[in-house]
Formats: sequence, structure tokens, C-alpha cells
Amino acid sequence: MSNYDDDYALLGSMDEIIGDDDDELLGLDEIIGAVAATRGKKAAQRLVSKVAAVRQAGGVIVRPKNMSHKGRKVLPMNAAVSLAASASGNGTFLTNELFRPERLVISCTGTSITNDSVDVTAMEIGTSKQFVYSGPVPASVFGAGAFDTAVEFDTINPGIQNNISFTNRDGTNAAVVRAAFLGTSVK
Repeated sequence: MSNYDDDYALLGSMDEIIGDDDDELLGLDEIIGAVAATRGKKAAQRLVSKVAAVRQAGGVIVRPKNMSHKGRKVLPMNAAVSLAASASGNGTFLTNELFRPERLVISCTGTSITNDSVDVTAMEIGTSKQFVYSGPVPASVFGAGAFDTAVEFDTINPGIQNNISFTNRDGTNAAVVRAAFLGTSVK
């Protein structure tokens, strides 16, 4: 038998509010009835007690949304980044779905340009830095043929801008950088 706290929580990410601070929580009767029918009277009583405590503290009750359409997807960088010789630039990633990047793939092109000619100097998902220490990382670490490049990046939330910064180390030739995340998307 599951506990109330497994299915309902005080505010959390990707939850839907099922009640507010008005006199009546929307749908509360149905929720308590469903808990009583599936988990028993004691579980329903625990839920009523918890609701009363939350309401008294000025909180709301939330129910986790059922996530669907989970699957492997590609999140491309919004546009290629053109870097003059010895220049730096930024690329951005935006998504309309909750997305967990698991691999970054970078391609650098130009006259005499390879992934070894360009460094990734910073990467942020929202405001969270993805490097444990500041310093350049060769783009070749994230090349298409690179091995053991699965990384546990932070989850990208819908509508939040995510940045990646590049520097062209070649002092003579311009570079064009394209990138994409591979990962799991959930709606």
C-alpha cells in the first residue's frame, strides 16, 4: 500500500496545483474518495490531516502530472556560431519540452578547422554551470566519433535559455560551430 506522500506533495517541479487557498480545494472530495477506495480509510484520514496542516500553513496541495511521450530526441543549437580567427562566440539552446541532455555533439568546420581548433569555454543550463571548474575544453571531446562522452547534464526546462560558449584557437582561419544535444524528452 502506497503512502499519501508518494502521490501528493507540497509544491514541486512539474506538478499541477489541484487546490488553492480559497475555502474549498478543487477536486478534494474526489481525491479523498479515490484514496479511500484504493488505499483504505486510514490513508484517506492521513490525507485529510495533511491537507488541514498544509491549508493552515497557507500552502497548497499538488498532484504530480502524468508525464508522457518520453523518448530519445535531438535538441539542436538554435543557429550555427560563426567565429572569426581567434574570436569567441555563444550558441543557445531552447526547448518547448522538458529535456534531459545526455550527450553533446559538436562539429566545427572551416578552412583548416577541426574540432581540435575550437574550445568550449563555458556551458550553462539556465543559470547552472555544467563544468565543475572553469577552463577550456577542446570541442573534440564532444565530436561525433568521441568515445565515453555520455554526461549527466542538468535538465533543460521549457522556455529557459541555455548557453554554450566557444573560442576559435586558430589565429588565421574562421570557424563555424554546430552543436546538438541528444537526450530524453518528456511532455
